[in-house]
Amino acid sequence: MDMPPFPGYQNIVQALSQADGDKIKQAIIEAGITTIDPAYSFAEGASAVDILMPKARRLLIYQTNPRDEESVTLFQQHHLPTFTAVSSLSESGIRAIALPYGSRPLSRMNFEEREAVQGYIGASEIFSQLGKYLAVIQQRTGKLPEAFSLGKVAFTSGYENPIRLVPPISLSAQQSIDQIAGTIQRELLDRRTSPDPQMNVQTLREGFLTR
Repeated sequence: MDMPPFPGYQNIVQALSQADGDKIKQAIIEAGITTIDPAYSFAEGASAVDILMPKARRLLIYQTNPRDEESVTLFQQHHLPTFTAVSSLSESGIRAIALPYGSRPLSRMNFEEREAVQGYIGASEIFSQLGKYLAVIQQRTGKLPEAFSLGKVAFTSGYENPIRLVPPISLSAQQSIDQIAGTIQRELLDRRTSPDPQMNVQTLREGFLTR
């Protein structure tokens, strides 16, 4: 992974390292690529870009931190589902990962179903899968993601493990499923993306307990 994943990559890395929004936009234009539709984007602020390449190739280029590096190592050691790195870590702590084209943050999804629908992956299945995924992370590492947000969770349809955390990831032994459930319920209430956030959280807890 010593070669940059595409021409103009280093200019984007430099702009990200400076957290300069205007330079980031200019570097993306000069590289001849586009950013993903905001409804699907994992980029927040000037610390990441979510870009679309030719042939539906999608990359998230983001600023790492020491906690993220520790978490990435733990995920690899314990064979936890994660996204594949396509670049070496830059001197300024920037890395690129490949995202499946249709990946979407849970924060930008609506959860209108009040019960499971056969043959359809809806709210019940997604929150159950999220609970099971978090349980596996805790079981294998003894930790859970801190500073949790639905915006940091990807739903990738068509994969055996459709739920994955999006970096940068920070794991903590002090984090609990109760704290995560509380965060999810508040976010769903604030965004009004679910008619029954309490039910969604209950499904999450059940998935977590069934492991």
